Amino acid sequence: MDRINFYNTLKNKVADHFEGRATVRCQDVTKNNGIVKNAICVALNDSNCAPTVYMDDFYDAFSEGKPFEEIISEICEIFEKHLVPENVDFSFFNEFQKIRENVCYRLISGTKNEDNLKDVPHRSYCDLAVTYFVSMDFLGIEGTVTIRNDMLDMWDVTEEDLYEIAMDNTPRLYPSSIIPMAEMIRKMMPEEACADIIDDLYPKMLVASNTKSVKGASVILYPGLLREVYEHFEEPFYIIPSSVHEVIFISEAIMSDINEMEAIIRSVNETCVSDEDYLSDRAYYYDGDSENNVKMLEEADCAMVL
Repeated sequence: MDRINFYNTLKNKVADHFEGRATVRCQDVTKNNGIVKNAICVALNDSNCAPTVYMDDFYDAFSEGKPFEEIISEICEIFEKHLVPENVDFSFFNEFQKIRENVCYRLISGTKNEDNLKDVPHRSYCDLAVTYFVSMDFLGIEGTVTIRNDMLDMWDVTEEDLYEIAMDNTPRLYPSSIIPMAEMIRKMMPEEACADIIDDLYPKMLVASNTKSVKGASVILYPGLLREVYEHFEEPFYIIPSSVHEVIFISEAIMSDINEMEAIIRSVNETCVSDEDYLSDRAYYYDGDSENNVKMLEEADCAMVL
């Protein structure tokens, strides 16, 4: 079964499952970095909310041998769990004060999202971009709503207003989580297999995200966080953009070659990071000079070999 037939058959099977109870439709959704994903949306008859399931990963699983009926069962189970049983009044979006406490920011690639950035309020951060969203958790709904330029006009607020508000809200709603790289390695490998490496190297490496492990690279914007890492290392450090979900902090003492480090970043992005989760091929540097003063390496006065 090719991809198109898979999607059509999948949609029909889901429609059969919810026959008489809900409306089932397919649509293309443009995600981060301009990635277009194929989705199924299901809305119960008395609801204006339609949870979305993306079909692409399920097709990959099918191609690798996962039974089709098992995929159907899994998707229907996901929808049954997340369907919203009644209409939700979204008129509160017309009044900024009603969503103010839920305005947050995220970091995305600036170069991969040039077209998308034309329609949303944002600011540049090195080669990245800070964009804004409204967390829907306060309604008991998983998900976010991207803030667009036309919303700013309706609310009569500026991008600067969003940034200042999100600077307070994001660390509160998405608390930071920083763990030693050693802790992560120990979960992945038997300790006896990597004990020497952990002892010699990984105390100088930290993995940072938020407690939800979603869009966690934005923690590098949190007030005071980079300064705390600087004090932990007791020296400047490098910031490796692992993905939009997390970053890695590496002490200056254990790095020596810019070209090698950025070559590794590019290789990992190409082989281990999905196109949607890609953040950057560049590394960044923090020298403790001032709050959140992150620099791209060519702008940094550091002692790495070029």
